[in-house]
Amino acid sequence: MNEEQEMERKSLVQQFYDVTDRSGRRELLARITALEGETEENVLRRNVMERRYDVKNGAEVDYFIRGWMLLGSLRSRFWGVRAMRRDAAEVLACWQMDRAESEPGRSVISGELYNMTRLYIELCGRDRVYNSLLWGFGTISDRRRGDKIAEEIVRQTETIPKRLSMETEFALFREAAQAAWRKSSSERA
Repeated sequence: MNEEQEMERKSLVQQFYDVTDRSGRRELLARITALEGETEENVLRRNVMERRYDVKNGAEVDYFIRGWMLLGSLRSRFWGVRAMRRDAAEVLACWQMDRAESEPGRSVISGELYNMTRLYIELCGRDRVYNSLLWGFGTISDRRRGDKIAEEIVRQTETIPKRLSMETEFALFREAAQAAWRKSSSERA
């Protein structure tokens, strides 16, 4: 692969993780695979995407976002750390963290966690309830929305894992989510 093809590949891979649209991501993965072939990372990307996205009862399901929501629900529990740790293990399973044991797997799962966080930030930006002051009345400012998302990312990546003594298990998520937040923040500025 010459230098120009390598730059195109890196650009496509970055776009693959920046784009939150499922069909756009599939098209980008097809372009990456056409450029460099069926590499271990491309096979892994395809396998992770196949398990991440599903259709249940006619509705599209994103298991990474499901994991995010499940992790967020742990913040409101006041008892049962053992049950919370079991639910946190389910979150890690939704995110396919077992694949992150190898370097290619770590890279792919980190990218998917980054993509999930970007998608969540995008969804928050469009959601009327998330952006309302009180039960749908009034709208919060862009700055307040940014602060609210930042607080939620800190809670998801640091507070909850620390409370469960699972900082190591969620370290990859913390790195990816904070990178996604920094990129989203710089794009808005």
